[in-house]
Amino acid sequence: MNPLIITRQLGKLLLVLSGSILLIAIWSCIQIFLGREAEFAAFQSLSLTVLIGGLTGGSMWMASRHMKKTVGRREAILLVALSWFVGAALAALPFRFWATFAGTDNADHQFSSFAGCYFEAMSGLTTTGATVLTDIESIPGSLLLWRSLTHWFGGLGIVVLFVAVLPMLGVGGKRLFRVESAGPKPEGVTPRIQEAARALWYVYLGLTLLETVALRIAGMTWFEAINHAFATLATGGFSTMNASAGGYRSVSVDIIITVFMVAAGVNFGLYYQLLHRRWKTVLQ
Repeated sequence: MNPLIITRQLGKLLLVLSGSILLIAIWSCIQIFLGREAEFAAFQSLSLTVLIGGLTGGSMWMASRHMKKTVGRREAILLVALSWFVGAALAALPFRFWATFAGTDNADHQFSSFAGCYFEAMSGLTTTGATVLTDIESIPGSLLLWRSLTHWFGGLGIVVLFVAVLPMLGVGGKRLFRVESAGPKPEGVTPRIQEAARALWYVYLGLTLLETVALRIAGMTWFEAINHAFATLATGGFSTMNASAGGYRSVSVDIIITVFMVAAGVNFGLYYQLLHRRWKTVLQ
């Protein structure tokens, strides 16, 4: 067991998540300039999380950047497990910091305890869909977007994400993929693990874009459509409304979400085979 290998890859994971939170912080800043004062506390919480995640992840990566060995079987299994725990810890910080900056620490709010925030983040990343919130609509939009994004990341696995985005995992990448991926064996998609992971994410992203546009046409705002597309493709179910998708009272919205729920439940490796017209493989 080589702890430096684990440290390096967890550092990369934290950097990826921090970068994602940074994008949402930028969106939150734009909302503040548009007059949404409720976003100010959310922007502070997101920015502080980016700082903590970036410094922690960067330090972990720098401390082990010269490690050249690939990920072995033991490291791969441990890394998959730790990725959920460490990833959820960082993902929970925006919720917890928001409770502090918004002055809800002394109130009976679900995010006033780190346990509740950690539960929400872990539920998102594992696409479980359970929530501690009783009034979802009272949460700032940027935090709801981050909440939905944790769902989306968890859809194919945060481990597969950084296998696809960050290179140089070598043979260890294949081991990680086998342990974490919800799809077929790597050789069932493409012979190279990074290409396989990218192929699955391209399919995932394509379906997400399709559902987002469909929900927008059905009457949702872009914000609502993106959030519900993230939740649907992850087969998790987070919503921006207390009544969930039923709150829209729209048959077209129900049909679209149902269709993409079924589509998201299919092995994404089959979509890759369909794109390459390998009908026999799909039927088998």
